[in-house]
Formats: sequence, structure tokens, C-alpha cells
Amino acid sequence: MDTQRHFVRAGEPTADIGFCVQGLFRLYYTTPDGTEYNKNFCGQNEYVASYSTLLMKKPAYFSIQALMDSELLVVRFQDFEALFDRHPCWEKLGRKIFERMFISKEKRERELLMLSAEERYRQFLGQYKHLENRIPQYHIAASWALPLSR
Repeated sequence: MDTQRHFVRAGEPTADIGFCVQGLFRLYYTTPDGTEYNKNFCGQNEYVASYSTLLMKKPAYFSIQALMDSELLVVRFQDFEALFDRHPCWEKLGRKIFERMFISKEKRERELLMLSAEERYRQFLGQYKHLENRIPQYHIAASWALPLSR
């Protein structure tokens, strides 16, 4: 990762999928005027990637940044996909990973559309309570109130 601890940068190609062993990542969009919008967080035992970027082989639409010292297991998506053809167990593993990513995405969309900022904040605290005091509060607040301002 770079000095600002990015796993993926918007506008750049990516070829990797990661598994978070420890730490916390934020997935965020940046508008042309520089405003950042946190899309989601990824913590321990979660997969992190720009899956549409990997499938379409296009530059990433959003960035993925570590918010603290983090450890990722990283594999080239091309190598991971090659395993699918080698044995059905690998294909099943891939399906399970992408099902988890889809469920997380759908959950986040539901939260953004159906819950108030306060309810989303409470859910964050429930999921990442142990990290609350280790990351900047503006990242937490922005994820639930929407635009990121410092």
C-alpha cells in the first residue's frame, strides 16, 4: 500500500482482492470538487475489493484506504479466478465470498435509504465498537451523515 495506505485509488486500475486480517478500511468516492463520501467500511474477516473494477477491467470508481495499521492477505484476482476451473471447491469458495460482498452492499444500501443518520451511527458502533476511538471521528460521522468534511 502507498504512504497514505490506499489499497485501491479511484481512477486507477486494480487487479487484487484482499482479506482483512486486522484493521479497518474505508471505501469512499471523491467528487470533482474534492468532497469525499464514505461508501462503507471493511473490517477484520471481511473481503475488500472493487469487484466491478475487477470484472470490467476498468479503473476503480472509488478508493479503498486503511484507517489504521492494517493487515491484508492479497491475491491477484486473475489467479483467484483461475482456481475456479481447477476444482469445484474453489468455485464454491469464490461464490461464497461474492455472496458475502453482495449482502454487505445490499445491507449498506438499505441503511442509507431506510435509517436515519443516528440509527446508522448506532449500527456502526455496534459493529465496530472496539475501533471507535482509534479512527478519526469525521470518518465515522461522515459515513452516517453523508458528505465528508474535516
